[in-house]
Amino acid sequence: MENTDRDGTIEGWKWILYLVLVFFLPLFMIVKTQRDYAHIDVSEAVSVVAHFKGVVETSGHTSVRAIELTDYDRLALKAPDSALDSVRTLQPETELTLQIHPVSKICMGIYDKDRTVLDFEQSMQWIDTDRKRLLTIFLIYLLAGSAFLLVVWISEKRKGE
Repeated sequence: MENTDRDGTIEGWKWILYLVLVFFLPLFMIVKTQRDYAHIDVSEAVSVVAHFKGVVETSGHTSVRAIELTDYDRLALKAPDSALDSVRTLQPETELTLQIHPVSKICMGIYDKDRTVLDFEQSMQWIDTDRKRLLTIFLIYLLAGSAFLLVVWISEKRKGE
């Protein structure tokens, strides 16, 4: 009963906390996902020429893949394993042309002199799929949380009568 006032209703500050956790947090994540994973054309990508250093991969609950460059910042890679196999075969100091998402700074396309190492369109499809998956999760969270708050609010109204 620590969540309630003397009359059995939920305290005001806890309603604010519920609203933030159930409503504003998923809305923030939806807007952030739409911004960070926005679909772009190749003409909107930032083009950079840099030298390859290596691929960084961590495993665990969340796996991280990044490309390290000698003359540019580390860039995240979002692509299926099959597409990353060709990235892993690059030799150090290979000069690459990179296509980078302007907002999220994800490396979308990698090209060396002779071939396409990571196709921009394939990466964009992968990111579009990831964005849709994340939006679905956040929308379900928002709807379920809103339903929960509605049930609690109705229950509180009945207690107050």
